[in-house]
Amino acid sequence: MTASEPMVVNDVAAIAWATAERPKGVAFGLSADIASAQEGRHAIASAWRGGLGAACVDRSDGRSTVISSEAGHTPFAIISEDDWQMAKACVTRHGDASYERILFDLMDGQMLHRRLEARELLDTFATLLGRYVAEVVLTFTAFDGIYLCGSVFDQIVTAQLGPLFRAAFEGHGKFKPKLQQTPTQLFPLADGSLNGLSILYSRFAAR
Repeated sequence: MTASEPMVVNDVAAIAWATAERPKGVAFGLSADIASAQEGRHAIASAWRGGLGAACVDRSDGRSTVISSEAGHTPFAIISEDDWQMAKACVTRHGDASYERILFDLMDGQMLHRRLEARELLDTFATLLGRYVAEVVLTFTAFDGIYLCGSVFDQIVTAQLGPLFRAAFEGHGKFKPKLQQTPTQLFPLADGSLNGLSILYSRFAAR
């Protein structure tokens, strides 16, 4: 049908291709005129009811290359006693403690170490998601910025928790100056995967 070998493309990687030319997003939890750390790489993080995903767009050699990942399963970073109790409860339930496990147990109303409700639950969710997105940026050294997409980020905007998310995103010790210069933008998902696949196909067809 295609007269060539088929390509298998991760859904998040397809969305990453849609950001290859750096489309303008909506500033998320920060000033729109923040300076970028400019490392030639940007990332994408998706969060929806089904889980987390991340990919990186590398432009350091003058052309765009997308790096796929399973970053949703990044091990949960413990920075407080409350985190420790949460991680232990997650290991008991699932056998491991990743950001995806913990965030979506919370979303599904599962009680981990103690019951979180109402505003505390929303605040915890925004904080943990901010920490996860920072891990994505640091893993890929994607200091040129990160696009955020999916219904979970939309919910954070609706709850006006962007600043809390951003504070957690920046709170990484010696990396704080770099992260303070790393833009976080909301990327609308209208046909994002299909747009990305179209861009990818056009690039391969031109070879």
